[in-house]
Amino acid sequence: MLCVHAMRQSADFRNPYVPFTTHTGEIAMTTQMLDNYRRAYRDLSVKDFRRGFKVHCIIYIIMNIFLVAFNLLTNPEVLWFFGALFGWGAGLVAHYVKDVVKIGGKLDAMEASALEIASRM
Repeated sequence: MLCVHAMRQSADFRNPYVPFTTHTGEIAMTTQMLDNYRRAYRDLSVKDFRRGFKVHCIIYIIMNIFLVAFNLLTNPEVLWFFGALFGWGAGLVAHYVKDVVKIGGKLDAMEASALEIASRM
């Protein structure tokens, strides 16, 4: 909030690529700094969503190996593991589409919301 207030009072705030200091000596964020921050946030968010999907996928594989082995060792006449395999597989596909494929749209919506909030200040 201090930086926004200082930007309104500074003579240099119209040039977004020149850093300027506030009356307390702090360096206010420039447009270039904000772009770098936004790009870094997007990269970290994409990595985080992909990591979450990889964890889900690894758990899916390990648990379904266990379920197949359990089914075949306890009651091989009734193959019930297919229900869990396909049901959980559908959830895995939904997770992939929601978090990995559509990540760009989510981040764009978050940025638009943040800009709208910042414009009200």
